[in-house]
Amino acid sequence: MEGAVLIRKGEQNFNLYLIVEGEFQVEDDAVILDVLKTGELCGEMSYLGADVAVSTVRAVKKSKVLAIEGDVFGRLLGNNGSVQAFVAKLLAARLRKSNAARSRDFESCMSGRLDQIVPAELFQIFHMHQKTGVLTMELPEGEGKVAFREGCLINARYAGEKNQEAIFKILGENKGLYRFTTGLSPREMKAAEIGDFMMLLMEGVKRVDEGLENEDS
Repeated sequence: MEGAVLIRKGEQNFNLYLIVEGEFQVEDDAVILDVLKTGELCGEMSYLGADVAVSTVRAVKKSKVLAIEGDVFGRLLGNNGSVQAFVAKLLAARLRKSNAARSRDFESCMSGRLDQIVPAELFQIFHMHQKTGVLTMELPEGEGKVAFREGCLINARYAGEKNQEAIFKILGENKGLYRFTTGLSPREMKAAEIGDFMMLLMEGVKRVDEGLENEDS
């Protein structure tokens, strides 16, 4: 139905939605951030670790969606490489499509609390804006650091882990403080990337989901 709210900002959302037919707009305090059409996903930030929805998704016209429960999606993602690649491609496209309305996110995310914005979303914002610098976090197991060069991940340290393993561990945290400092050392400016951004993000989310399942069993 036109005008119907699929996801409401500030409320819990446990599903991902694949748009089968129609069109939706993504809103944040009356600002339209994006328009989603057939074949696109929404609700992914809840799966990436956000406790509540970070924006509202509203139908622009009569639409149909396929709802996928987060735990079902996690199992599907973990067992099927082609699904991982498909979702990574969709999420990457979402980042490229983000318009000027999202540019305010970076300034508001220079420092803050992880109970207000989860690491996965922080990483996406710095990646989207191609920022260079170090994200320092005060986390339950000590200090964590992630270095970005033009939005790419080049270095990470946390709880005795390095690079990819540190990224995966950080993605599982949702409490703590963070700050972003621009600039890198000459050595870091020449360092190789530690992996493809979207694939690291998806692998990290899969591991977090598997960890939650193990806790429940």
